[in-house]
Amino acid sequence: MAREKRPVWQVLAWDWGYLLCFELAHKMAGFLLLLPLFRGMSARMLRTSELETVTKQTLRAMTQSPSAAVVSFLWALLFLWYFYFEMMTLALACERAWRRESTSFLRLLGKAFLRSVRLFRWANLPLLLGLTAALPVLMAPFTGNMGIAGQIVNSFLNLAQQHSWVWGLLLLLILLLAGALFWFLFGFQAMAQGAKFPQAWEQSCRILSRYKKQALNQVVRYFLRMGLGVLVLYLVAVYITAGVANFRYDTDEARAVFQLDYLAWSRLGRIGVFVLFSVVFFALTTVMYHRFRGDRQPQGKQRRRLARILRLTSITLGLAALAVFSETELGGQVFYWPETQIQVVAHRGGAQLAPENTLAALRAAKASGSAIAEIDIRQTSDGTLILLHDTSLRRTTGYNAQVWDVTYEDIQKLNLVEPIPTLDEAIKTAGKKLDLMIELKVTGNERSLVERTVALIRKNKAEERCSIASMDLETLERVKEIAPEIKTVYITSLLYGDQYNIDYVDGYSIQYTFLNPLLVSQIHAAGKEAYTWTANSEWGIRRAIYCQPDGIVTDNPYLVQYFLESGDQSLLLEFWTPVFFGYPTAPSVLLDEVNDLLE
Repeated sequence: MAREKRPVWQVLAWDWGYLLCFELAHKMAGFLLLLPLFRGMSARMLRTSELETVTKQTLRAMTQSPSAAVVSFLWALLFLWYFYFEMMTLALACERAWRRESTSFLRLLGKAFLRSVRLFRWANLPLLLGLTAALPVLMAPFTGNMGIAGQIVNSFLNLAQQHSWVWGLLLLLILLLAGALFWFLFGFQAMAQGAKFPQAWEQSCRILSRYKKQALNQVVRYFLRMGLGVLVLYLVAVYITAGVANFRYDTDEARAVFQLDYLAWSRLGRIGVFVLFSVVFFALTTVMYHRFRGDRQPQGKQRRRLARILRLTSITLGLAALAVFSETELGGQVFYWPETQIQVVAHRGGAQLAPENTLAALRAAKASGSAIAEIDIRQTSDGTLILLHDTSLRRTTGYNAQVWDVTYEDIQKLNLVEPIPTLDEAIKTAGKKLDLMIELKVTGNERSLVERTVALIRKNKAEERCSIASMDLETLERVKEIAPEIKTVYITSLLYGDQYNIDYVDGYSIQYTFLNPLLVSQIHAAGKEAYTWTANSEWGIRRAIYCQPDGIVTDNPYLVQYFLESGDQSLLLEFWTPVFFGYPTAPSVLLDEVNDLLE
């Protein structure tokens, strides 16, 4: 056992300080240099396509512009090289450590640069395609959103909440993806030594097919050890933080200090763990690559005292930079985002509180304290505006018919626990305590949809309490033509641009996996409102709160209210705080109110 694990830790210890500094410098270069360049190139693409923003409706027009296609292609190549350079540097550094060589780290960076340029050879096209497929995930820390990858993960998590077997499927998929990634990158050592991807892939397949059980065994054991080690360090840090706070302050003050310190070092820890796992992965693949080939590790020379001093200095500077990196939020975003008074928007009236798009849902949304209820409007064959999300009645009523093929009288005859209401009934039920975001569903079968909606809003004198939303920009333009006093909201899953000043749009509602703080600040700078949909999980809600939109659309208003009131705390922090400090004592006035309610 000792013989198996020593080489890996030797590889890690050989250049740990330099690697830490490199990882931080690489990430900061991405934020401070590459990200502004990305924004500039994106703005250039918009100008060449004669567009103000990129949405699902305008994306096709942008892709048809030859100059925009060239700019986007060059942008993608730059990002691919950026990530490939990091991987090549880690591979060469681990190879250098395994050989126990003492060459200059700057020389190693130069070598990594030359090797990384070879990525664009035709022989490395499969590797280039693989990195391109992973580009949305690789870019997530820089763009501030998870995009399509986030939507896929969120869909799995939502499905897992309904069916427990999905957790097993999700775990299996994660293991398969991890195995495929390991197989894909195992030949990186051969590429670091100058081999082309086909030769490196062939060599990787040949080695792993022979030693796949040993490889799996070692990978699992190392990462279990690392996970256990991180857990132990985490527990030690929690107990030390709580002990220091208890020793220096009274209980109430100590509770606040503990929470503040916990959040500070946990941000630092997340960045450190990410860097550690990246380096360990390449160190482990380096050791296994040589061991399975039967290579004998060179003895090397002992480092001189000056080299040890430089390494210690680099580790100290790296840790200091890591602290600054995390404390200034460079680990998440470079800029400071001012806090916004976030409103809770009950999706479809609050789909987890009552049957969606019903008067019962609106009453539940009012009871939950939601500021706004989002409802979906469709038109029946006789022109009546009803609350319905789908084009078909089948999912919510069991009646298999398209909404434009039935009259409202047909719908009233359905035997439903909660009947489908009209827009007029919804506005009256919402009253003055609940604003409505009325999403108009457009299929082409409607007749005077905008005009009828505006007429009902004016009839109930609810112009200030209702906004009209749609995924169709022409619909919103028509709203502003006939009712400039009514607020409009453009709903889209994708939004990007350097200005958001569409005259007939007062707000934007963006799918939360594509939302980021910079986008929200740009929308606010244009004098518009920003909403995000549909955040139901803890991760989704916390991410939405971090971006500071004007409103969060959710099926569960109570859960969003809870996280808004708990602030930046995590569930783990909420667990540890009462363990060390107990629960805060409620004021006597509040206790009297609770006793009155119980009586």
